[in-house]
Amino acid sequence: MGPTARKVALDILCGGEKGAFRASPFQGKSFRALSPEDRALCEELVMGTWRWRNVLDSVIASWSRYPLERLETRVREALRLGVYQMLFTRIPAPAAVSATVDAVGKARPQNALVNAVLRRVAEHTGHLEMPPIEDLESYIEVRFSHPRWMVRRFIDAFGERGALELASFDQGVPSVTLRANVLRTTRDTLLDLLRKAGVQARPGRHLDISVEVTKAGPVTDLPGYRDGFFSVQDEGAMAVSLAVDPQPGEAVWDACAAPGGKATHLAELMGDHGLVVATDKYEGGLGLLRESATRLGLESIRTIRLDVTDPETVAAQIEGPFDRVLVDAPCTGLGVLRRRADLRWRRREEDVSAMVDIQRKILNAVAPLVKPGGVLVYSTCTLTDEENQGVFSEFLRNHPDFSPSDPRPLLPPSMFEDRNSFGVGRSRSVIPGTVVLLPHVHGTDGFFIARVVRCH
Repeated sequence: MGPTARKVALDILCGGEKGAFRASPFQGKSFRALSPEDRALCEELVMGTWRWRNVLDSVIASWSRYPLERLETRVREALRLGVYQMLFTRIPAPAAVSATVDAVGKARPQNALVNAVLRRVAEHTGHLEMPPIEDLESYIEVRFSHPRWMVRRFIDAFGERGALELASFDQGVPSVTLRANVLRTTRDTLLDLLRKAGVQARPGRHLDISVEVTKAGPVTDLPGYRDGFFSVQDEGAMAVSLAVDPQPGEAVWDACAAPGGKATHLAELMGDHGLVVATDKYEGGLGLLRESATRLGLESIRTIRLDVTDPETVAAQIEGPFDRVLVDAPCTGLGVLRRRADLRWRRREEDVSAMVDIQRKILNAVAPLVKPGGVLVYSTCTLTDEENQGVFSEFLRNHPDFSPSDPRPLLPPSMFEDRNSFGVGRSRSVIPGTVVLLPHVHGTDGFFIARVVRCH
């Protein structure tokens, strides 16, 4: 008998609590061994438990004699998993209790505690007490399940209304966005193919190469996947490659390329003519990139394992100069909390300064390899001023041979409509050469995109 969806979900939740995975949590052998239906259930249970964790914890605290922090990891995550099923799914409470208790393992001495607490919750589910909205930090922290330090930053950057809008947006279940591979199909042809197969598909919000699908099941089972007709990528991420604006025949470097969404997009924009050098520190991510390139029929991508924070290593292994360089930098990821709900619990505020140090090193290492007249694009999928405007402003001060270049003419006009007072943020100034995409304003993942041209 294979693993159950709840046991695999519980294993993933425990792994996330221990910081056991760097990219997608749904890549393990146990998850892949599940049936398609159980994989979908497992994903819903994991993401939902992360997405509503503070609500779940407040309920558990009402019916457990023991503080959550005193419980072992597997017991704590099992309680969250069980309560999530009772509050946010149509799974009958008795089934949620028994299946979750079974997933814990009968040999565990705290199994009885899980059973007892979940049964108390099942008997008393109903109205949930929330902090008063007048105490806005506490209200958002619990009601929308964000760590307090993130809430404070959202309020400071976007105001009270903007923080509420952003935190609420993060709680939504995102649709899957596809990027049509224009070397093999068109967006309209892909839409027609998906709809004929019974998939709920519609054009993307901003770009004429994007398709949104809902209730699609595993992406790998969608028609056209094996034929390389599309990649999975958010429109915000697509905008980054459009800002690079690579041309056929050019030499382009994607410095932090894994798992490859932007590198393959760059190659497609170039008509697969030219060279895309894709580097990354992690070989596993480069392996995923190579698999994607093969599936999409792209031959212009060359992968190199490389730590781009070290200028000497970069100079020794990378032959430049390049017409265009993309630094889609490692970051805290606060712009993708809708898709990666686990990040809100794995990140700490001190990670911001650590990321800034990495981002600064990468930019300093790659800048010499941009040819005169060439383009450098710096992007992140986070929302902190330090990692975005701060890093970019410092780069401009220290590299007077680079000048800002407005990326907006390269992006669809719809990305700059409907900007309101709480969208940009009351304390945030817009630096020339930059674009900020905000989840609650643009309906995309959050992205900071900065573009510069090397003058000499």
